[in-house]
Amino acid sequence: MLFLFLFLQAQFTGEDILKYPVNLFLRLDPFLALTSFISARAVIDAFLISGYVIVLTLLLGRVWCGWICPMGTTLDILHKVFFKNSKRLVDSQRFRRLKYYLFFFLIVTSAFSLQLAGFFDPISLLTRTVTLSLYPALNVIFEKILIAGYNVDISWISELSDNLYIILKENYNLIAFKQPVYYLNFFTFFIFFLIVFLEKYEKRFWCKNLCPAGAMLSLLSPFSLIRRRPRKQCPDCEHGCDAVCKLALFPGGEPEDYIKKECIYCFDCIENCPNGRVKYSFGIRRKKKKGVDLTRRGLILSLGAGAVALPLLRVNPLSDSPNLPPRFIRPPGTLDTENKFLAKCERCGECMRVCVNNAIQPAFFEAGAESLWTPKIVPRIGACAFNCTLCGQVCPSGAIKELSLKEKHTFVIGKAFFDKNRCIPYAKKIDCIVCEEHCPTLPKAIKFKEVTVTDDSGVKKKIKHPYVDEALCIGCGICENKCPLEKEAGIIVFNQKKVIKEGYFISNVY
Repeated sequence: MLFLFLFLQAQFTGEDILKYPVNLFLRLDPFLALTSFISARAVIDAFLISGYVIVLTLLLGRVWCGWICPMGTTLDILHKVFFKNSKRLVDSQRFRRLKYYLFFFLIVTSAFSLQLAGFFDPISLLTRTVTLSLYPALNVIFEKILIAGYNVDISWISELSDNLYIILKENYNLIAFKQPVYYLNFFTFFIFFLIVFLEKYEKRFWCKNLCPAGAMLSLLSPFSLIRRRPRKQCPDCEHGCDAVCKLALFPGGEPEDYIKKECIYCFDCIENCPNGRVKYSFGIRRKKKKGVDLTRRGLILSLGAGAVALPLLRVNPLSDSPNLPPRFIRPPGTLDTENKFLAKCERCGECMRVCVNNAIQPAFFEAGAESLWTPKIVPRIGACAFNCTLCGQVCPSGAIKELSLKEKHTFVIGKAFFDKNRCIPYAKKIDCIVCEEHCPTLPKAIKFKEVTVTDDSGVKKKIKHPYVDEALCIGCGICENKCPLEKEAGIIVFNQKKVIKEGYFISNVY
């Protein structure tokens, strides 16, 4: 509920300041913190509170996964809804070590400033899925279909709770001010669907076998002060703790010590013990526990794969400024070089969620595999709001710096150029001032020069030809967004100055 509440607060509410720490779960994530520190070669202040989770794990074990992580809660709920009567269909121990191999792989890639943790981190993954897929779909179902399409009356809710009615109908906490639409929504949902579908084969399959954050916490858990009694399954019990254990901590159901380092302390074994024998208490570890069951070959492969991932995924590993496509525009506040930005970006989607105009979209492979799910601005969908700094406020890693309004007003993310083959005054020889009207800079970056032209009927007349003052343009994309032409606009924003000169056909560039 806290995760959903903070997610709904990550939006513009009339002020350019967020009242709640909407990225709290991301900042608490110790796995994101560790990989970000390594990748960025610096301590990121926002992640320092994750130290509390590490201390909590050292004292109490892997309680983050059992009591705090919203991904684990989501999987528990969906398992009961869709797979309540399913039986364990896989070898409970066969895939357990995969999460450790993935963890070491991501640590090595971070050492080369290749930040891939956001692809696999549970908090980033869930936040990204809710932002790009689930919330937009919920908004359509609730507003477009139930209220508008079927004229469903929800006024009766006011009789139960006036506050709830306001939230549902009049406030923006549930119904979006503007219907969000994102690229990669089906692709993002498909990844989440696969994780949920694995619940059919085993409870918490993701948490037990694949989650790298869980692997990190498991490595810290053996030092915890919580002890379970008895350490073995009772030989005279027909039920067996293994039958109810979410993480299959009793391998094969044999009466041997349970795997303490991976216990999430859900206490299902206490609840389901018919004789009341299972107890948890505080105590100092007496018996040396078995270490992580990793093969030497698997560990070497994971470390080696992390080392060779850089040249395979990096756009241009030899340069601090990879050659991005001309139309690929990063949000304002992005770090000064592309490689520095990629080393910090967690691909969590928070900046996309909070964007007022739905302008920030997830990238696919247009700038290389490493850019997947990183933010880009698509002006034709939405322009970067001139008086908005929310994306920098929600970025947990500092990949997008928090800017003051004064800094935002002068932060250059691109430059606009007129396509004279499409722009109405150039192509149709009639006046159009839409782009200049919406240009937010003071003084305006779009200006006019009066010229005499001959129209198609042979009549000479004076019209205004617009042009861009490059010294004033910041590339916000409002001009491109408001252009009245269908499909491609007559004015287009590029991410940097190219060899685009007067009279050059911009259509040749893209």
